[in-house]
Order: sequence, then C-alpha cells, then structure tokens
Amino acid sequence: MARGWASLDVRIRGKWYRFFDTHVEAFNPVIRLGQVRELVALMSASPHPVVLAGDLNIYPQGARAEDQPAWNLLLGAGFVDSWPESGGAMPAYTAGQSDDLDNVPSTLNNTVDFVLHDTDGFLDAVSGSGDIVGEELDDRTDTTPPLWPSDHAGVVVSLHIAKP
Repeated sequence: MARGWASLDVRIRGKWYRFFDTHVEAFNPVIRLGQVRELVALMSASPHPVVLAGDLNIYPQGARAEDQPAWNLLLGAGFVDSWPESGGAMPAYTAGQSDDLDNVPSTLNNTVDFVLHDTDGFLDAVSGSGDIVGEELDDRTDTTPPLWPSDHAGVVVSLHIAKP
C-alpha cells in the first residue's frame, strides 16, 4: 500500500500556518521510523507554525516500545499531541473497523490517528475540545447494510490560534 504526505499553507488572521496530512507505514517499524524522520525534517524546516494530522500508525506515547523512537523524533522536534492537551480522555480508539466496514458493534480497538502541533506559542489545543467522530452506530451510512464511514474514526481537536 502506498503511503505519503501532503502539506498546505493557510493564512489565518494575517499569519501563515502549514498543515501536514500523512499516512505512515503500518507494518514495518523500520520504514515507519524513516518516514517519521523525513516528516519531522520537513515540518521542522517550515517557516510557519505547523499542524500535523493523520494516521501515524504509532500507538500513544508509552503504549508500545517499538513506537518510542518515532515519538522521540516528534517530541524532540517540539511537537505535542493535541489530544491529551485538549483534555481528551484515554483511551480514544481510532482504528480497527473491519475491512468491509459492516461490522457491529464497533471494533475500534487501538489509537494510531493524531493531531500534533509545534510548541512555538502560536497554537494550543482548546481545553475540552477533543472529540472522536465516526465511532458511533448512528455515524454509519443509510445503506443496506449500514457501513462505517472508514476503518478509522476521526480525531477532532480545536486549536487556539494566538493573535499575531
């Protein structure tokens, strides 16, 4: 399966921000670490405050030893996980629906999707804003059979943008 990233520069209230989206390798920790290393280099070179959202295919900090080197790179470059910063409760499962998306009940059983931001003082998660979407039975489509919107649920965190 192909993995990749995209970025977009957005001007908000007269200040530029760079948003990255990614889907990092799921099954090979060596490749995954290399991709995180490349992503950190790209994000660290940004002249703008950075937000990273996506399927990082790493478990939350401290949950799995094989993921700690990737977390060390992200944290060492000054990035913070917005979910705990927002006060979001753990665990916040985001992945694990069946491939055909018709399973009942939900089989979300791990967390690999994140919203990170750099700690430059321009962005902070808003307390109480964290939400997981697409994980409730009512979130499924109106088709027969009803389907989950994705094999992953979405992570939603509001970010406070400092005045320029």
